[in-house]
Amino acid sequence: MLTYDNLGMKSEWRDFIVNIGVPLSFLHKDELAELYPEEVHIPLPAIFAENENKLALLVSSGEINDQKNIQGLIRLVENKISGNKLK
Repeated sequence: MLTYDNLGMKSEWRDFIVNIGVPLSFLHKDELAELYPEEVHIPLPAIFAENENKLALLVSSGEINDQKNIQGLIRLVENKISGNKLK
């Protein structure tokens, strides 16, 4: 709900992910299960970091759901990325 509305991806989120400087992939639950079956137990939505074909949870579903607005989500993702030295 934070990143999409009835018309699709919100422009503020799209601009953020295009300019973040980290390669991103968006997977549906079935795609995640097919590519990374060991991660299917993790509640979605979630944001993962990939390293050597393994996923590490970067932002949990609970953390995403705690955000009141898209700006909070963007700050959270930026903090997690910089804390994990992904850029």
